[in-house]
Amino acid sequence: LMAQSSQSVEPPQKPGRFRCKWSSFSLGDVQQAAKSGDDDFLVLRPLVLLETNLDELTERLRRVIAALVPSLGTVASSKFLHFSAPTLFPMWDRAIRRARGHPDTVDGYLEYMRGFKDELMQECNLSRALAQYPSNAVRGWDIANMRAR
Repeated sequence: LMAQSSQSVEPPQKPGRFRCKWSSFSLGDVQQAAKSGDDDFLVLRPLVLLETNLDELTERLRRVIAALVPSLGTVASSKFLHFSAPTLFPMWDRAIRRARGHPDTVDGYLEYMRGFKDELMQECNLSRALAQYPSNAVRGWDIANMRAR
């Protein structure tokens, strides 16, 4: 749950608290944030990005993401969500965000999800994604994009 950065993470300030480049948070903070989005997350967790109408779920998605961002930031939140619901949430990082011109916000990540889905809907991209990771096109497209950098 710590920030992925070339900078080292400082030792905990207090037991159970981590100091990252952008904030100090505890695992309890993350647990509380995750619990606040539980009802929405339970609906979202089984969904598959390619089969999901993101416009119909925008508010639910926004609530889940917004619950995590204050503690984790957008990058770590995307990774937490991806590993919690890997067929719905793609991962992003600072390089992707900057290259694609998205703001470092909840809505910026939602824009990225829409663009990611549009790219994955193209047959050639879907084939590349499934060649990388046959059981999950979202994970496969994440891998393909990372390797293309």
